[in-house]
Amino acid sequence: DIHAYKYPGGLSRDTAGNWGHGDGTPYAPRATPKKRPENWRAHINLAAALGERGDSGHAIGICRELLERLPRRTAVVEGSAAGVEVYEDRNVHFYARAHELWGAALDRQGNPDEALSHYEETLMADPGNPSARLNLASLLARTGRQEEALGEFARVAGQNPDWAEAWFRWGQVSIGAGRVEDGVRHLEHALLADPGHLRAATSLAWIRATAPAAAMRDGKQALRLASRLVMASGGESIRAFEVLAAAHAENGDYDGAEKSLAQALLVLERDQGQAGPEPGTWQDEITQQLEVYRRKHPYRDPRLLDQPDPGKD
Repeated sequence: DIHAYKYPGGLSRDTAGNWGHGDGTPYAPRATPKKRPENWRAHINLAAALGERGDSGHAIGICRELLERLPRRTAVVEGSAAGVEVYEDRNVHFYARAHELWGAALDRQGNPDEALSHYEETLMADPGNPSARLNLASLLARTGRQEEALGEFARVAGQNPDWAEAWFRWGQVSIGAGRVEDGVRHLEHALLADPGHLRAATSLAWIRATAPAAAMRDGKQALRLASRLVMASGGESIRAFEVLAAAHAENGDYDGAEKSLAQALLVLERDQGQAGPEPGTWQDEITQQLEVYRRKHPYRDPRLLDQPDPGKD
């Protein structure tokens, strides 16, 4: 789940995946690396588009070419007769962005160690780059370096209080590290920043319906969020129905819980053979939950037990 959120020149994608500019005009660049080899912004935009399209190898090639051709100057080092080559100040942004996109491409290729070095190089040149720091934090979390990841998430979310995605990812990693209470706070912040962030709503609703600790549960909030998820999915999301079932059960409506899981099974049967989680995995989980609801019990997710923070007394 790697994204480069800020594209120089305003390049972005719409919900259909089409590249365009902030004013709605389609992306048809007049300046491309071939037409204007020294247009560094064109290199960056092309590398970003290629990377997001999945052409990581080509994106890396564009980044490498940019870094090789980007103008340098000789800087004098105090106490040394020899100078060192550094990038011109006006080009540091392009240097940092090229390393960020190179890192993202390597990450997509399954090469986290090299990706990490490029993200770190980005942040040395541009410490305030939010997308590079978020990608770095996510990579650290995926490679088991939870404490380092949480520190980076705290930094990027703290510097970008309105960036829902940063708060959502911080919440998810906090929950995975056993800091459920912290995770809930971060998920709620994500939804304050963006009430339409459906992944944050899904995670929060599930916790509010299924957490073992009573203090973490809120049946009314869970039901409100889960109902919105089903509506937003058009009744096509297995996960939305699963969360809705848990919310009904937390509120004592076990018939509603069974009906919601029945809807989830219908969607699952219809979607079998399509890309996504293995149907057997979903079916096993839903069957287990259905047995709980038939016994008139709410479901409790043991993964949501809050663990002591080793950094606190």
